[in-house]
Amino acid sequence: MNKQNFKRLRFTGLILFILAALFIFYYFLPKKVSKIPKEITRTEKVLLQEKAPQPETTPSTTQMVEGEHEKEEVFAVPEEIPQGQGEAGAKEKKPDAAHFIAHPKEIKVQVDEGERAQTEFRLFNDGTKTGSLNVYKTDLDESSAQTEERVEQLINYKKGILGQQGVKQDLGKAALFSGTPCLIPYPMSASLEPQEARAFTLTVDAADLEEKEYRTNLIILGLSKEELLILPVIIEVRPAPKIQLSKIVVDDGISAGAKGNANHVANPGEIVALDVYLENIGNAPAEDVTLELSPDAAPVMILGNNKITIPYVEPKSQFSERFLIEVPADSHPVIPPNVILTITDRDGRTWTENFYVGDPDKIQYPMGALIKDKKPEKKMRGNFVLPDAERQETQDELDNASGN
Repeated sequence: MNKQNFKRLRFTGLILFILAALFIFYYFLPKKVSKIPKEITRTEKVLLQEKAPQPETTPSTTQMVEGEHEKEEVFAVPEEIPQGQGEAGAKEKKPDAAHFIAHPKEIKVQVDEGERAQTEFRLFNDGTKTGSLNVYKTDLDESSAQTEERVEQLINYKKGILGQQGVKQDLGKAALFSGTPCLIPYPMSASLEPQEARAFTLTVDAADLEEKEYRTNLIILGLSKEELLILPVIIEVRPAPKIQLSKIVVDDGISAGAKGNANHVANPGEIVALDVYLENIGNAPAEDVTLELSPDAAPVMILGNNKITIPYVEPKSQFSERFLIEVPADSHPVIPPNVILTITDRDGRTWTENFYVGDPDKIQYPMGALIKDKKPEKKMRGNFVLPDAERQETQDELDNASGN
């Protein structure tokens, strides 16, 4: 064997040795390593059994768990977290009651002076029980402390009354907590099942409200404080005209065209001049104001034009117009005729006045006897207020007129 062949043999042997070493490393060693996880898994099971927590006694108690090196504190979390407690993200449990939600959350109403406006809101029961509710009102611009006191009174009242009588009977007692008369909610009571919604209407009557913004509340209350909703209401009263009758003057024989006995009362067979005095008590001007006079139940005739138009009336100003009226000779001899004055403006507002054609100081409103010179002492006879001397005479005239 020469020297060159010997080198080749050494090189081949080295290659075989390396291959054998690799074979032993990759074949035998993984089998031994694979046994280790099984042994670790069994160890973990033993440790887990040793560390298994004992049954909880009280949710709020602190438990101690023995570890390999030191003791570890574990705080048990209660299943139910009261409102305002617990960590962020913890789910609150709804109370076992009705829960009312309003849409919109705040009611805003615009209304003209002396007029009415209506809006709508909806109530939704997001609770777990059927809610039997009442709708109450607070006073205008009532403080929050006053509202809280009102709510406490309502709750105490309901606890003492509703247990025996129920919601419908409670409506008769709602006047005890009437609140502002300018708000008219409808309905004033309802029953809402869970997840049920219902529409309510709210009417605002601005007959006695001035031009400004008012704040008040609706109190939606079930049977407890959990079933309470305070619904804010903002009322914006806008300036508007408001025409009303301030007085009348009856001329039955003094001025030209009038014919009668000059006692300031429309008697049968007379032609009277009726002056109506009106006033715009609102805070805005009235334009194209039309006055239309018409008979009510009495068979009187309006002579000439029964409709008069005034182009412009300033706020807080007075004005007057005259109508001629003829009273038939066969009309009622005691009670003066009554007429209707209808007042409208360009924007469609309407005011109506109904009155007897006679000086109020000379007749007894609504059904009375005529007083010729001055007002004597009166006594009651049925529905009539009569002077002593004319009591029987007037009754005889009424009987004759009715055919008795």
